[in-house]
Amino acid sequence: MNAATEITVHLGAHRTGTTALQRLFGRHADRLAAAGIGFLGPASLRREDVAGDMRAWTTARAARQASVPSPLAAECDRLVAAGCPHVVISEENLPGTMGPNLARAELYPNAEARLADLAAALPATPARVFLTLRDFAGYWRSALAHGLLAGDDLAFDGGRFAAAPGNSWMPLLRAIRRTFPETRILLARHRADRSFVPALAAAMVGPGPLAGVARPWTTVNASLPADVLESLRQMPRGPERARLAEAARRQGRPPVDPFSGAQTAALMARFEREWAEIAKGAVGGVEILALAVPEAAR
Repeated sequence: MNAATEITVHLGAHRTGTTALQRLFGRHADRLAAAGIGFLGPASLRREDVAGDMRAWTTARAARQASVPSPLAAECDRLVAAGCPHVVISEENLPGTMGPNLARAELYPNAEARLADLAAALPATPARVFLTLRDFAGYWRSALAHGLLAGDDLAFDGGRFAAAPGNSWMPLLRAIRRTFPETRILLARHRADRSFVPALAAAMVGPGPLAGVARPWTTVNASLPADVLESLRQMPRGPERARLAEAARRQGRPPVDPFSGAQTAALMARFEREWAEIAKGAVGGVEILALAVPEAAR
């Protein structure tokens, strides 16, 4: 890959508007390409040929038999050859999946190894890594609702999750810093409003390529109330189920909540303390993005 190529990696996290961002980029891939920006998201990276080849490559790498380049590097090279010297990669499963998080009440316990695989698979060190953080109660609440809608049998103990030492983003941030010591790490704080995803997208690719496009609904995959979840779980997956889910999301009713008021308050206080520590430089080289806030919230 050309040494001048810029790579931007967006790690998610889950339940922070990542799907809405990916859909925005995917919907306007032609506009991004016209600005020299290629996009690799789940539609590309989770295709069985790419995902299967990556699994095989990762296994071979562990056995010190990996071929070069990796399938991910080949995808990047394809975009560069098509005239896109800046490649944006967005995939929330890169630092880990939701299963271990929920099983261990811990945020991305396998991040170190997975990020090492990512670093080895990339054709060059990323110039920037983006990550969105969400408060702990909101994250677990949304993860529970998403799992229930997916049909997972979750025995969620609110007390266990509220007291878990795994309520911390610091290990993930430190793993990112260790893996990419020269890379800019840019943090956004999750907001559930329509301005958040476009503002984050502009921070990633600049304001020009997506200027004037319609704002996406940030309710994509958002949490749902308990009674709605139960009704939808009894329906087969398909367009009708998706339509009813989106209609319910736009109503804005409170989502399923496994936490008491006191537990939510304690989790929020813990997150605020950690956010303040991050802002003071607890993890070196981490920058907090000053994203535009909607007028109604000012």
